Amino acid sequence: LIKNKGKIWEGRMTQKIRKINYESMAPIVIPEHTIKPEAHHKESYTHHLETPMTEDQLLMTLLASISESGLLAYNNSTTLKLMGHLKTQELYRAITVVVERHDSLRSTVSKDKTKLITHHSMCEEIHFFDFSNEKNKDNVLNGFFQAESLNAFDIEKSLFRVNIIKISPQSHLLNITVHHIICDGVSVGIILQDIEAFYSAFV
Repeated sequence: LIKNKGKIWEGRMTQKIRKINYESMAPIVIPEHTIKPEAHHKESYTHHLETPMTEDQLLMTLLASISESGLLAYNNSTTLKLMGHLKTQELYRAITVVVERHDSLRSTVSKDKTKLITHHSMCEEIHFFDFSNEKNKDNVLNGFFQAESLNAFDIEKSLFRVNIIKISPQSHLLNITVHHIICDGVSVGIILQDIEAFYSAFV
């Protein structure tokens, strides 16, 4: 584990929940409820660029249009366990900057299912859940992740979402789900590294 205050990631990424230790961090500086799920899906997208899909993207889009199971099959989800006092505002800011930096995270599928639309700007889909007062957290988390695994994207509106889950004042989960149409496993690692870098810079 990297113990420098400016570093929050473990050295090796896995697809399972990983622990990240925050040392000497200040308490949360804004109320958690300021991160609202309803902030997403505003109808004020600005179309920036339309790009023809590759054959693989067209195939995934076709499968997604046939059935919900075909859509869910290409969800790529990674969860990180964050230990210590989390600076929620800085994490939210870091995610926002990463979305601005990576065109793919601002991309959606066109109505005719043949192109990717990269938006000049769009609201991030960031959800906050507070399970800190739940008595049986394991059952609650199992139920949450089961529901999340069945949460299909509306590919014309979003292909990327983030869940921040409060387990206790000293423990949070950062869950990132992205559709394979815009992001593969290697790219997920780059996204996580960028979130780390920007978060470290902001704190």
